[in-house]
Amino acid sequence: MQCRPKLIFVIIFLLTGACIDRPVCIEPGKEVAVTYTDASGTQIERVMVGADFGKLAANNGSYQCMGRCGIDCDSDPRVGPWLLNCLSHDICSFRNASRDFFFDSQCGDEAWLAFRDALIYRVRGCSALNPEVTSP
Repeated sequence: MQCRPKLIFVIIFLLTGACIDRPVCIEPGKEVAVTYTDASGTQIERVMVGADFGKLAANNGSYQCMGRCGIDCDSDPRVGPWLLNCLSHDICSFRNASRDFFFDSQCGDEAWLAFRDALIYRVRGCSALNPEVTSP
C-alpha cells in the first residue's frame, strides 16, 4: 500500500511550491509515450494526445479526449489542461477498466498523480510542452 500525503500537506506544497515539480503539458495531435503500472507490471505505450477511444461499458467511462484532465471534452481550456499524467491515467484506466479513481487497485497511483498535476497546473503552470517521444 502506498503512502499518500494528507490534504493539508498537499495544499501547503501547492502554495509554497516545495518538493513538487510542475506538470508536463502535452498538445493534442502529438504522439507521446506514457508509462503506467498495473498488475502485469510497468507498461509503456505510445498514445496520440486527444485520441478518441470512445466509451467503455465495463466501467461506464468516457475516453474521448485522451490526456485531457477532467471528465469531459469541453472545448474550454479552463475546464481541464492536457497533461502527461492525465494521459497516463486515461490509458491505464481504459486498459484496465478501472472504477475507483484514487482507490483503484490498478490505476490509483496514476489517478493521484493526475489529480496532483491538475491542481499544480492551476497554481504553477507547466514545466515543459510535448516531451520527447521515447520508444516503448
